[in-house]
Amino acid sequence: MDGRVVFIRRWWAAWVALTIVTVGCVAYSRAAGGLQHGADAMVYTTLTYLLAGAFLLATARLVRMIERGRGPPAGG
Repeated sequence: MDGRVVFIRRWWAAWVALTIVTVGCVAYSRAAGGLQHGADAMVYTTLTYLLAGAFLLATARLVRMIERGRGPPAGG
């Protein structure tokens, strides 16, 4: 199997995982709780942002990979 196909499948799996983490983070942050709950929500949000940053880098790599794979423009 082509390495690009494997990377794209992993990218989709990462997208699904990040979506689940983000939904969980929003739900946890909106839940009622005390001071410790607020601190835990802040840490959870920070980790979610770090994961989103890593996903952004993977997305940039995917875009570069797709652009390199293009052939010559049609009609030219």
